[in-house]
This record gives sequence, structure tokens and C-alpha cells, in this order.
Amino acid sequence: AGRFGTPGDEDVKTVLHEYWHAVQHSFITTLDHDKRNKIMGPVWFVEGSAEFMAQYGAAQLADQERMPNVPKGDFLFSYEEQMANKLHDIENEFSNGCAGRNLSSIIEYSDPCSGVGYALGAWAIAHLLSGTDVDALLKNFHPIVENVGWEKAFEAVFGRTVTDLDKEIKRFWELPKSEKMAILPRP
Repeated sequence: AGRFGTPGDEDVKTVLHEYWHAVQHSFITTLDHDKRNKIMGPVWFVEGSAEFMAQYGAAQLADQERMPNVPKGDFLFSYEEQMANKLHDIENEFSNGCAGRNLSSIIEYSDPCSGVGYALGAWAIAHLLSGTDVDALLKNFHPIVENVGWEKAFEAVFGRTVTDLDKEIKRFWELPKSEKMAILPRP
């Protein structure tokens, strides 16, 4: 932690990101690797939800003054700043070969644009959770995903298809940065 000027909080966020993957997997009992991957969902969802929940979780820890005492680093680490950086990352990806991509096209890790799934997925999750309970993934989605499948769980919990979400995110993307930032659930 704290190497190369990186705040230790970034390392804590990374641990929370990986922990969220353990949470995701904990709801799936099948040991068949292919079935597990299908149940987990597309890369934008798997990585986007891990990234968002890690950012949100780190912010909760900081707000509750429970963040571990780690080196501060050379720049401020905050939920809002990290999510704002993701907006910039998405713009870069869209202007560097991933233009025209949407969530429903970011499915596999082998896709050269799968990296945008982390940031765009995090914002899609923030958008989804801003219209419901921030705990909807943990309380509603993951408990049913293995029984009904990823798509049906998504539609049941969020009341829309991924195609509908693609349209919403396209409109969302046209909003000014301040309006995008305003949808972030508060820790």
C-alpha cells in the first residue's frame, strides 16, 4: 500500500472489488465452470458491479471512520473522484476503438473492449441502484440468479431488459457530468 504514490485506500478498494466477486460466487452452487460463468453474467455486470460495490463500500468505510489506516499517497482517493475518473476512462475507451459499444455488447473477457465494462458497468450499476435499494444485488438479485438465470434475475429485480438499460445508459451518457454524478447512491 502506498507504493508509487498510490493511496492505500485504492488497495483497500481493490480488496473490496475482489471480495465482491467472492460474494457473487457464493450464491452459485454448481461446480461446472461454464454454467457458473453463464450464471455470473456478462463482463460488464460482473466487473461493473464489483467495481461499483467496491467504490461504494470504501466510501461507507470512510464515512463510518472504519477505513483501515493506510498510507495516504499522492492524491485524494474518494468515491466521487473515482466515479468521475470512470467517466473519463469511458470517454477514452469510446474514442480509442470502442466507439458505439453498449452494455449488451460487452459480454466476454476476450473482447478487446472488455476493459470498458469495468467503468461503464460501474456506472450502469450506479444507475440501476439509484432507482432501487443499493442492497438490491445482495438481497434480491444474487439469491435468485442460480435458480432463474442471469437474464431473468436481471429483469425481475430491475424491471427492464439489458436492451432497455442500453437505451437508458445512452440517454444518461448525454447528460452533463453534474447530473451523472448526482445519481450516485450516498453511502
